[in-house]
Amino acid sequence: MAQKICNALELIRRKLKGRDLPKMPKNTNASDGHKSPLADYLEYFCSLSEPRFAVLVTGDWGTGKTYQVRQALGPNKYYYVSLFGLNSPERITAAVYAAMFPTKGFIKHVSETAKDSGAELGVFGINLGGLPSALMDAILGEKVKNDRPIIFDDLERCKVGMEELLGVINRYVEHFGCRVIIIAHDEKIADHLISQKEKVIGQTIRIEPQTEAAFDTFVTEVPDGVARNLLIEQRKNILEIFLASEVHSLRILRQVVKDLVRLFNLLTPEQVAHPAAISELTKLFCAFSFEIRCGRLQEKDLRNRSSRLLRYFARKIERAGEKAKEDADDKPQHMIAQERYTTIQLDSELLPEELLISMLIRGHFNGADIQSALQISRYFIKQTSGPPWRIVMNFEELEDDIVQKGIQDMERQFENREVTDPGELLHIFALRMLLATNGILAKDVDGVVEECRNYIDDILETGRLPPREMTYRWREEVRDGAHGYTFWIQEEYKERFEMLRKYLLKARTAERDRLLPECGEAVLAAMMEDGQQFFEVLCHTRTGNNTYADVPVLVTINPEKFVQQWKLSPVRNWHWISSALKQRYTVSIRDPDLAPEQQWIRQVAQLWSREAHKTSGIAGLRMRRRIPDIPLDDN
Repeated sequence: MAQKICNALELIRRKLKGRDLPKMPKNTNASDGHKSPLADYLEYFCSLSEPRFAVLVTGDWGTGKTYQVRQALGPNKYYYVSLFGLNSPERITAAVYAAMFPTKGFIKHVSETAKDSGAELGVFGINLGGLPSALMDAILGEKVKNDRPIIFDDLERCKVGMEELLGVINRYVEHFGCRVIIIAHDEKIADHLISQKEKVIGQTIRIEPQTEAAFDTFVTEVPDGVARNLLIEQRKNILEIFLASEVHSLRILRQVVKDLVRLFNLLTPEQVAHPAAISELTKLFCAFSFEIRCGRLQEKDLRNRSSRLLRYFARKIERAGEKAKEDADDKPQHMIAQERYTTIQLDSELLPEELLISMLIRGHFNGADIQSALQISRYFIKQTSGPPWRIVMNFEELEDDIVQKGIQDMERQFENREVTDPGELLHIFALRMLLATNGILAKDVDGVVEECRNYIDDILETGRLPPREMTYRWREEVRDGAHGYTFWIQEEYKERFEMLRKYLLKARTAERDRLLPECGEAVLAAMMEDGQQFFEVLCHTRTGNNTYADVPVLVTINPEKFVQQWKLSPVRNWHWISSALKQRYTVSIRDPDLAPEQQWIRQVAQLWSREAHKTSGIAGLRMRRRIPDIPLDDN
């Protein structure tokens, strides 16, 4: 029997894993210690006294153009001017002046000599007195130093028209002999500037990202500690995945480094000390981060990766048999991404899908979940650690003796009806179908399905099955996976698993309905105590206390009893009671879950109406005003 299990497990491994992946070539983009072409040219450019032309620096978005220009020139060896948001030539002139004369002494002197004006120069936030903007521009424009080059950055974010903007820049180039460097982040604007080359631009330099230097700079921004040490240790892996991603954006690399710091800081000392685990964790996290940040993967692409992979190959085999052309649209996006990364498997369960979605889509890093996921991986799992189904699920990465022990423990739990958590049950059901399909359990899939149905019936009958949640969101609770893992579903038993899942949900609904009469008593108590609370527990509001808004709890209450309690409740509650019934009736028309309440609410409204019309005086008037506004058969 043991040998049979070993052979079957090996067969599944070969089916799912496929051929071995080739190794990633070594990084050929490392710095060789020489100056970059940009640094070499800017050194020459700055040696010119009055070049009479400007240099345009371009490159892909996020390649670190500003950083590279500043690094090439050196600290305090340039005047930096951001054109972001500047909407007039005067403001550009003032920004240049502010860069050259940061003490603003001259501006203050001019401001103090002018009186009785509310005009201000937004660059400095000081009063300009009565000086017209043109005169102010003339005064500031003549105060220019050309001892250092001027960097004009954020060109595409300037609100001045391009022709007028180039005219302002050209004044510094031609009139004052300044060495001007223009940084263009937008390719269309860069192309437009290049077309003006004979007027302003004398040299265009397209730069490539200095990936390694940038990464090392990002690491220096991280405080000393575990995270920084791991970044240094994983430098090769991070850069390898970054280059393989072909993202090129140093901004994205920086963002991923920051997220890695968050991740590393949540690991246990035991996990930090495991080089192989940290290496796979780093590569997997980086690959998914780069793909998501550049928009190639979305949340839906992170879900059900293994099952969608199996479905794709099944369809591919069918098409090959029919000699049909493969439809590229069928290929899962994570498989397309996989082609870029040859040293990591994106269908790895090291980081379960819910954990990836939490971190990379929602930005939430839960330390306990991260540590738990790693502890049940092949790097840390032991025969006695973790629930048996998770050991079985990781059969691809664990030794046969561990997997066999996991199967035995899972079967023992099944026979003894030890597991009641719905998510864990469905994982066990799916894995038993997988084992039966591959001859590891001595029974067919239909036999497994029948056993699983009996299991559900048994724990329902003994009152151990958790009831369906009251909220409508329960429908998605265990649809594709649970506890961070996708259910292991193959085409051979996909339909039967879905039937079993619905059977479990139906049983949980039955258990919930068994408890509804107690809930009905709670609703009556709320009606007597606080009318607004009564409304909130029955109807969707923004308070978050809408306990029974999605379940037909009212049908468990006798209509006559309800009306009598309503009459006995404080009159200040009547408005809320009537409003709640009206809203529930309206919702019941379109919500199948509340449909059973339609006739009940009509009956209550009719009983209340009859009582109101039999009652005289103020009491009768008050009751008639609270008849629910819904269709009635009589008055």
